[in-house]
Amino acid sequence: MNNLELVIPVPWFYPGNHGQGHAYGKQRNTDLAGLFGLVWVPASNDFTDATIRFTDPNYYGHWKYIHTLNPSPSPPDNPDFFQVIDYAMNQAIGVNDPNHVRRTFTIGAAIIDQYDSDDLHDSGSGGSPTGNTITVIDYLNDETHPENYAYGVEAMSFDDPNDNLDRAAFAPYPAPVPSTNARLNRRFENVGEFGYAYACKSVPTTPSRTLDFASASATNYDKPLLDFFSYNMAGNRAGIVNLNTRNVPVLASIIRGALLHDPGGETTPTELVSPRSPSPPYPRPDDALTAAQAIVQETTSTDALRGPALTRADVARLAAAAANAVANLATSDEAKQTIARALAEVGQARTWNLMIDVIAQTGNYAPGTADLSDPTKFIVQGEKRYWLHIALDRDDGTVLGTQLEEVTE
Repeated sequence: MNNLELVIPVPWFYPGNHGQGHAYGKQRNTDLAGLFGLVWVPASNDFTDATIRFTDPNYYGHWKYIHTLNPSPSPPDNPDFFQVIDYAMNQAIGVNDPNHVRRTFTIGAAIIDQYDSDDLHDSGSGGSPTGNTITVIDYLNDETHPENYAYGVEAMSFDDPNDNLDRAAFAPYPAPVPSTNARLNRRFENVGEFGYAYACKSVPTTPSRTLDFASASATNYDKPLLDFFSYNMAGNRAGIVNLNTRNVPVLASIIRGALLHDPGGETTPTELVSPRSPSPPYPRPDDALTAAQAIVQETTSTDALRGPALTRADVARLAAAAANAVANLATSDEAKQTIARALAEVGQARTWNLMIDVIAQTGNYAPGTADLSDPTKFIVQGEKRYWLHIALDRDDGTVLGTQLEEVTE
């Protein structure tokens, strides 16, 4: 996810300043093409003929996708951003969506728009303020048909999108756009925030929506993205919790520390479960424990379609279980998605953790003992206790790490 910082139309500021500060420099263009398959196409004119902005997609600067979505059973060796999205939401889960190409690029465009700030114009002339504020992607190399382009959903808080002449007239918001829809419009902080991206509507009567990371539905094709992307590339991270833990207070702490609202830092975030604000619509502190207990019950259940979390995609199922157990959470989609974001950030299912309780005793057998296997004849004179922690790779059983801890009682 950190590679999204490369997606800047003209990665330097006019008239120079290559590679300084926010201007990443020309050398990043190669990285951008390799990691995203995107190259920037400047605007076709100097913006003097405003009449053609309603019909000519090249009136604005836009992106051009130079790779192809691999239709084979597996992604290429070094898949780009869009190839990963397409694979995660289709081939990886056995789905054959006939509209998958447009859906993939619409989601990708929305992710880019939600990630950058609305003052980043997709300009065709360096630092010029005139350009397209939203992300436009020509994913079919079809320069004459704007209906075959993918468009982002830039929040553009500084201006009314109905009046903003920098927005392509043929690139409206996905309709309808309720005022309650959550908009992030800042750089992401965890993989769960991919959920702020908007998925294109599948049929004309179905409105566009944010990605769903908090539904246990078998037709939820969004949740696999959690298992294919990562925000933090650190090799060793503190505080990571196995999603299958039975330690209820740990899960409760994660839920209690999550944020209910995060509108780009424009207002002070509110804790999802706050002991300082027990009144509705915010849950009481005990609700965090109730939600955590529901997650443990979900991962330990032997019922069909339940049981242990095998990947981070199962976060959606766990978030749904938590919300279903707490009425104050079930009424808010943003609250449910917040639980999913928190679990996806600090949770993992790749490692199985075992603890072996070792008790070592010293002593002697009573005089005349004929059977050394008789524990009643062994007289304990000293005892030491150890906990041996073992981390195993869930996929192949490889021992990833061990730690021996002496127990003092």
